Amino acid sequence: MVCVHQKARMKNLLIAILSFLLVASTTALFLLWSDKSPSKATHIASSSGEAEPAEGLKLIDAINQHCINLTRAALPSVVSITTSRSVSVQNNPIVGALEEFLLDHPGPGHTEQEHSLGSGVIVSADGYIITNAHVIADQDEIKVRLHDGRELSAEVKSSDSQTDIAVLKIEAASLVPIPFGDSDAVQPGELVMAIGNPFGFQETVTRGIISAKGRHEGENSNEYFQTDAAINPGNSGGPLINERGQMIGINTLIYTKTGAW
Repeated sequence: MVCVHQKARMKNLLIAILSFLLVASTTALFLLWSDKSPSKATHIASSSGEAEPAEGLKLIDAINQHCINLTRAALPSVVSITTSRSVSVQNNPIVGALEEFLLDHPGPGHTEQEHSLGSGVIVSADGYIITNAHVIADQDEIKVRLHDGRELSAEVKSSDSQTDIAVLKIEAASLVPIPFGDSDAVQPGELVMAIGNPFGFQETVTRGIISAKGRHEGENSNEYFQTDAAINPGNSGGPLINERGQMIGINTLIYTKTGAW
C-alpha cells in the first residue's frame, strides 16, 4: 500500500510539472507572437496615444502619392489616335466562282473601312504631336482625342519609317506639352511609367523599370530601351516617362515569341 501511495504521489507531481511547463511554453509563444504581430510592427504611438503608420508605410504612401501626381500632370499631354482607310476586299471565293460561271469573270469585290488605334504625345503648345510612323502609315483619316474629350483631325507633317517617328499637327487651344527628359542619362533599374491607348482603353497607365538600354531590333540602327512596364497594341506612339514626369522615349515595339511588332 505504501508503494502504491508513493507511485500516486509521483504521478500527481509529474502531471503538475508537465502542466506548468505547458502553460509556460504557451505563454512564451504568445509573447513571441505578440512582439511580431502586424499591429506592433507597422504602427507607432503618437503623442495623442493614437496609432500612426510606421516610417516604412509613410515612405510607401509618399511614393504612391508621387506616382499619382506624375500621372495627373502627364495625362493632359497624352492623346489617343484613331485612323481609318479604305481597303479593297475580294468577294467570298464561292461568290467569286459563281460570278465567274455566270458572268465569265469574277466580280470586282467591294471596299471596306479599316480602323486602327494608337497613341501620341503633345510636344508643343501650338499643336505638334509625336507618334510612331507605323501608327499613321497609309491612312486616309487621322483623328486625335484629347484628355478633355475634344476630338480633332490631325495633319501629318513628317514621317520617317526608319526611326518609326511621325509628327502630327492639330489646331487647338489650351494644349499641355510634355516636358522632355535626358534619354542619355537613363540607367537600367530606373523607374518609368508608360501611358497610352491599349486596346482602345484611353489613358491607361502602367509602371515598371528600365530593364536594359541599347537594344537593337532587326537590321536598323535604332537603339531601344527595354522596359517591363506593360505595353500592348494601341500603346504605340505613347510616351515613356521618368520619375520626374519627363518623356524619355516613345513606346514603339512589343517583343513576343512570334517576333517584334
